[in-house]
Amino acid sequence: MPGAGRDPKSTEVAEVMTKEPYTFAPTTTVVEALSMITDRRFRHLPVVDDDKVVALVSSGDLTHWLVQDKVQEIQNLVEVAGKS
Repeated sequence: MPGAGRDPKSTEVAEVMTKEPYTFAPTTTVVEALSMITDRRFRHLPVVDDDKVVALVSSGDLTHWLVQDKVQEIQNLVEVAGKS
């Protein structure tokens, strides 16, 4: 690990940061982003547009969005079933 054994009071972030992190574009789907995070075991990924970081997305952000989407889908199905 890059930071192992270093004094956090004197170690600069540049010494321990990921030099060339994986990134994805704003047009990447939630499923694609979650797949990348899961497969590579990342917790966060920068969203880059025109070589500028525009956001930082976490695995929790993506999971929350997927769960919310499924909750809405289930609610819609219950409403449709109730009208039958």
